[in-house]
Amino acid sequence: SGMEGDDMMGNRVAEALYRRVVRAHARRQTFHVMIVLPLLPLLDGNLAPNASSNVLFVMHWQYRTLRALRNRLEEAGVDPDAFFSIYGLRTWDFLGGENVKTEQIYVHSKVMVIDDRV
Repeated sequence: SGMEGDDMMGNRVAEALYRRVVRAHARRQTFHVMIVLPLLPLLDGNLAPNASSNVLFVMHWQYRTLRALRNRLEEAGVDPDAFFSIYGLRTWDFLGGENVKTEQIYVHSKVMVIDDRV
């Protein structure tokens, strides 16, 4: 899940975010994390519910890691919504003047900017 104590997978970034958010909550500090993820991983694979694919594998671990982080914060008495926003980007336009066409904006960068001096 990406959380300490879970033998399945470790994620030091999730653990660091957890500790920083708990500290901000305890000190009543302003702190907010904005996470931007691609709507779908850029991998070949089937999205059918019973399919086994790399896409579903990556999406599963993203969901599980974020869910575990959220649950752990709630168990610590912290409202995750006060400290986290998670986004997936899409663009849209009218096709032929009437029909709406949408596309995901693929997020390829792996960047974290933390400024806790607001």
